[in-house]
Amino acid sequence: MLEAIASTTLSNLDLSKVVLAIGSLGTAAYGLVDTSKAFWGGVSNRGFDDIRKVISKFIPGSAKSDAGTTALALASVLATLRANWLNGMAMADQKSVAKALI
Repeated sequence: MLEAIASTTLSNLDLSKVVLAIGSLGTAAYGLVDTSKAFWGGVSNRGFDDIRKVISKFIPGSAKSDAGTTALALASVLATLRANWLNGMAMADQKSVAKALI
C-alpha cells in the first residue's frame, strides 16, 4: 500500500520545483545564520570562549606590560582574534596570528 502511494507521489513531482524548494531552504538557512552575526556574533561565536580562556593565560588582563610579556593589551589581542574568527579566516592563518600576538 505505501509502496503504491510512494511511487505515484514521486512520479508526480516536478524536478524543477523540488530543486527550487531545496535551494530556497538553503538560502533561508544561510540568511538566518548570517543575520544572527549582527547580534553579538551569532552562532559564529561558538568555540571562541575556549580561545579567550587560553589567550588570557598568556597575556595579562591589564594594559601594563611587565618585562618578558607582550606589549599588546588583552582586549586588543582578543578583538583581533575574534575578528579573524568571525570572518572565517583559515585555521592555519588564525593560529599564526595568535602565535605572533602572544
